[in-house]
Amino acid sequence: MVLFTNSENGLSIAQAVEAEALGGNQPAFTWIKYDRYDSEAIRFARAVKENGAGPAIEEFRPALLRGDISEGFLNSAGYRLMGQDKLTDAIRIFQLNVALYPKSWNVYDSLGEAYMKHGDKDLAIQNYQKSLELNPKNSGALQALGELNSK
Repeated sequence: MVLFTNSENGLSIAQAVEAEALGGNQPAFTWIKYDRYDSEAIRFARAVKENGAGPAIEEFRPALLRGDISEGFLNSAGYRLMGQDKLTDAIRIFQLNVALYPKSWNVYDSLGEAYMKHGDKDLAIQNYQKSLELNPKNSGALQALGELNSK
């Protein structure tokens, strides 16, 4: 079977297409670890897009607390919002990621970047410093702190 997709979420339907084409549940796509179109994570992303971060977080709080929506997925959702200049919602998502994964240097780095883009210098510095505390080799945080401290 060959499957071509033309979107960043194309693999979200791969298992359903595979089951329809080959019949039954096949294990070929399970190793990819890609969220299905009907997963909690994809539904959360859709809710963020349609209703904003706050209402989506409230609606999906149980799934978030269970870990059904991964740190990486939340980080990607935050960056998508930043790319759309929805900085307030991006910050909410990154704050959530920090609350859920407080030992991850990457979540603080992302929140620092969002604060920096939003113009919140002190909060950006605070989060980049926490990222560096957790990962002293984070060169991106070092560079960002250099820029922030020179302003």
